[in-house]
Amino acid sequence: MRIIDNGIGNINNITDPYNDYDGRIEIEIRGSTSQQYPKKGYGFETQDSLGIKLNSPIMGLPTENDWILYGPYPDKTLIRNVLTFDSSRKMGHYAPATKYCKLQINNEYRGIYIMMERIKRDNDRADITDIHETGDWDDTLTGGYIFKVDKLNVDVDYSWTSIYNNEVVFQFHDPEHLELNALQANYTENYINEFETIMNSPNYADPQTGYPSIIDRNSFQDFLILQELGRTVDGYRSSSFLYKKKMASRGTPH
Repeated sequence: MRIIDNGIGNINNITDPYNDYDGRIEIEIRGSTSQQYPKKGYGFETQDSLGIKLNSPIMGLPTENDWILYGPYPDKTLIRNVLTFDSSRKMGHYAPATKYCKLQINNEYRGIYIMMERIKRDNDRADITDIHETGDWDDTLTGGYIFKVDKLNVDVDYSWTSIYNNEVVFQFHDPEHLELNALQANYTENYINEFETIMNSPNYADPQTGYPSIIDRNSFQDFLILQELGRTVDGYRSSSFLYKKKMASRGTPH
């Protein structure tokens, strides 16, 4: 993969030097429904000459090796996701950083794409504790986890369904299910089930026993607002990511 990026306000010509990235990648078509679109989405990993992960600062975005080339086919404005992510960051929450680009594959122009971060645990992305690292106290059970509500595909080895709506399917994202032990997997699944049970109770808004006691209220409410403002087609049922931080101390939700 080769990238030309002459900076804001400057024209990028296909004959210009490859001044941003010029190296090996591993690439795949990504998405579920979007794989049926003429404009495909891609996930790729930057690598060194031996095929080993290589952290790279793509187009001025924070250094990492996991990236997405998102092709906004249903959204003819090309701005819906970018605007929603930008609004989320301005609200004080993490959302993938994005950059517009033009894509050519094998000398064939594919259109305007969005280079964006793949959601994962990282200091510059979802900044949560690695479950394999100890912190202020020796706990690798309560966090951090990233999981998602998404459609199933052949690569998913484990998922569980909402106890109130069988169209809502939860999956582990980072770490993946295979990286967790039974205690960690059960803890996370039970935590989500407990949240759903609270939301289905008559006292769901109680400050002590309702949803504010088990989930971050501000990010939860802002997420709902952004789904509505962005008219998110997949909102609440697909491509929705959640994370759980490690508890700050025993018995203290975070």
